[in-house]
Amino acid sequence: MSHPFLADENPVDRWDPAVLARLGAFVETCARELGGGAPRPGTPVAVFDWDHTLFHGDIGDAVFMHLVERRLLARPVSWEATSPHLTRAAREALARATTDAAWQPDTPELARELVSIYLWHHTVEGRPAFEGYDPEWTHPSYAWCASLLAGRTAGGVADLTREVLARLRSRPPGARGSLAGLSGWDDWGRFAGPVIGLADRLRAAGLPVWIVSASPQTVVETCAREAGLEPACVIGVRNRTDPGGVLLPGLAPCGELPDVIPYAQGKRAWIANVLRGRLKPGHLSSDRSRGGSWFAAGDSDGDLAFLQDATGLRLVVAHRENRAVRLARENADGRWLLNPPFFPA
Repeated sequence: MSHPFLADENPVDRWDPAVLARLGAFVETCARELGGGAPRPGTPVAVFDWDHTLFHGDIGDAVFMHLVERRLLARPVSWEATSPHLTRAAREALARATTDAAWQPDTPELARELVSIYLWHHTVEGRPAFEGYDPEWTHPSYAWCASLLAGRTAGGVADLTREVLARLRSRPPGARGSLAGLSGWDDWGRFAGPVIGLADRLRAAGLPVWIVSASPQTVVETCAREAGLEPACVIGVRNRTDPGGVLLPGLAPCGELPDVIPYAQGKRAWIANVLRGRLKPGHLSSDRSRGGSWFAAGDSDGDLAFLQDATGLRLVVAHRENRAVRLARENADGRWLLNPPFFPA
């Protein structure tokens, strides 16, 4: 009999046996203490990262690359309007590459600038592309990706996301992308079935499951729906919208906090805002109350704040070496779990 945390889609079963045992015992504890069924006010939650945790890959990166490769970006009124953090050098480089011809498939200059700025934070000439942001509260590339979805409705973004998922799942594990003379990024993806199965078990045990991600809101909502998870329980990078529901380039504030996306401390801020109704910076300290987070799962230093807030177990998927992996390996308080990724690197 297969284990309930596994899914047929995954070619590699990589649950560490000790991790699996701890997770099984934790699910049983949740069911015993919470009783299953509908959550009540003050019920604690489980919080999962999406990219490289519930999904093997980065869906935000993949959407951005798809937009560029297929020339699906809506031409902005100005590049400055797409991000408050683009440097003058980046804006000028993009402006030089932005011509009527640049929006046709056979013109690579704009594609090179977009990819270089997004992935490596510098122009093709090597000049810094972003400035004036706090890396504890935002990530300029991820915010820029959401901003560049402007002009679409949520339905249009959902259709786009399904196209990207289909492409990623058609590519073999380990496939690398190339575009306009640049190369080197991951160009494949899979749902991490074992982690999705864990989320399902926790939800059935009475622990509500939330997804918090630095990828665009509707993109992650669509992925969650495709994975059988609840799209209403997604916190992603949120655009402002016009009265007709069309996305605008400006991003929604986190309560009273502008320029904050669900990244690093920004994940803690958005969780506090959406789940607890907290609006001000003074209310963003670690929340370890009974109604807080009992379980958290992530893979990167951008997940550390909400991982550290979990009072029950903290699962780190060792996608790459970082501080989160080191803390899980040290396991100072006995609540950290470290597991390898569920697909070959």
